[in-house]
Amino acid sequence: DALHDSIRVTGAPEGVIGFDTLFPSRDDWGLGAHVELELFVSSDVSVRPGLRADLYRSGDDGYVSVEPRLGASFRLSSGVFVEHELGLARQAPSFVFPVPGLRPGFARGLQTSVQSSSGLRIALPEQLALRATVFQNLFFNLTDDLGASRLDLESGSVYGTRSRGRAVGLELQLSRPFSERVGGFVAYTLSRSERTYEGVRGPASFDRPHVLSAAVGYDMGRGFRGGLRGVAFSGTPVLVAYADVASSPPRGPGFVRLDVRFEKRWALDEQGAFLAVVAEVQNATLSEEVLRRSCNAFTCKDERIGPVTLPSLGLEAGF
Repeated sequence: DALHDSIRVTGAPEGVIGFDTLFPSRDDWGLGAHVELELFVSSDVSVRPGLRADLYRSGDDGYVSVEPRLGASFRLSSGVFVEHELGLARQAPSFVFPVPGLRPGFARGLQTSVQSSSGLRIALPEQLALRATVFQNLFFNLTDDLGASRLDLESGSVYGTRSRGRAVGLELQLSRPFSERVGGFVAYTLSRSERTYEGVRGPASFDRPHVLSAAVGYDMGRGFRGGLRGVAFSGTPVLVAYADVASSPPRGPGFVRLDVRFEKRWALDEQGAFLAVVAEVQNATLSEEVLRRSCNAFTCKDERIGPVTLPSLGLEAGF
């Protein structure tokens, strides 16, 4: 209800503007196209140039975005590949929460990201594959209001800010196809996601330096298959009242979650068509997540979500 009454805006008279002023009635639409080629320079080298073009229109404002991309793969030896990716990506401004119909206008331009990665992929025995990837993404003109608000210690504005950012990290993954009797993956990411606003730099609100995820599926025969999926990550950066601490704040408690899946599948023909009954429980551990922790000299306050647990029973078919 408070969202529909007023929203705090950077630079606004008295800091508050009515909801209808922020989100006037207008027509928004977009049109995009993407093309990518794979060129084999030799038996050991392939190059993938790509191009995406988008046309955005919001009320009287319109933008054209042209986004080139380039990828390359080099085979060093049998089963060993080095892979590189570089590209430009843009998207429309976004609101604090992904609510349909609630999106800022285009008057201040599109969000922009320069994305790059380099990785090593090694094929191992028993259909195993090992990947190691380093990445760096640079962000410009972001409408990450939550990320910027934790760095704006004076006004705490949550709308109308534009910030810069960076995400850099390393990901390690060991995987085996789920089509095997025992398949799955385990992945670990060490990363840092930062935002810079009004000269203050610090971790983004959803920065998680350590993320461990894993999944395993087991074919028990006769169409029965079970699986587990888990994730664990670092806690949220604490919201503090001092600029010298905001750049490297303490963190709230971490989060661990486990999902369970079981299915019975019937083959319909020899070409791969099937029918399956699937039972699944997301967050079977009934875990709570701390989305925000704010601290002063005397105490800390947590804003939690959950436990959000979703049991489901479904029917799947493939042809």
